Amino acid sequence: MKFKIILKTTHKNYNRVENCVNTWLKDLEYVCITDKLTGKFNELSCSENDTYESNEEKTVTFFNIVKNTTMFDSYDWLFFIDDDAYLNVNYFYYILPYLEKNKFYGLKMAGYPKKPNIYFPSGGSGYIISPAMIKTFSSMHKPEYTSGGAEDFVVGNWLKENNQDINQTIFIDGKEHFFKLNGWWPFHREKTILESKTALPNDYKEIIINDIVDK
Repeated sequence: MKFKIILKTTHKNYNRVENCVNTWLKDLEYVCITDKLTGKFNELSCSENDTYESNEEKTVTFFNIVKNTTMFDSYDWLFFIDDDAYLNVNYFYYILPYLEKNKFYGLKMAGYPKKPNIYFPSGGSGYIISPAMIKTFSSMHKPEYTSGGAEDFVVGNWLKENNQDINQTIFIDGKEHFFKLNGWWPFHREKTILESKTALPNDYKEIIINDIVDK
């Protein structure tokens, strides 16, 4: 299975990207969806606006690039993650063979003030989708009622338009596992890692302590 990490960021957070590239991301294929290019990383400019509100535009632009070009056709999965989050790489490789390409994976949420009944994937927790699925869906657009950089809700609205549910579980050896409840969910923020004694192996915890906290 071939996958690419889609690191959601801005040029103003280049130090966060450096932390990722120097630790958990260093051996993985990735692209940063950003605004102004820094020239330091593998980047794709998806907006000229570098405010937090541009998250919506960057997400819409990127999804439509995937849909309308061949740039990401060779990948089985696109793995979206924020620049201040950490991917538990070992756990991710373990669950990867069990993912199904006709499903969208993410932490299912609701409660966006203007559309409280629409489910959306938590942007902070990250989400997984295949480029093949994106190509079969309609183009993504920014709903008129969204604001404030709610890119995850924009994705949720697009999923609803295409009748696609958000899967929070995965079946392994015939058993259903809830990622967010039993620690299988592969995303963990820095604070969670450092405060937890069991979230990650010690070698990963040392990487975070040495390469992120000290900086």
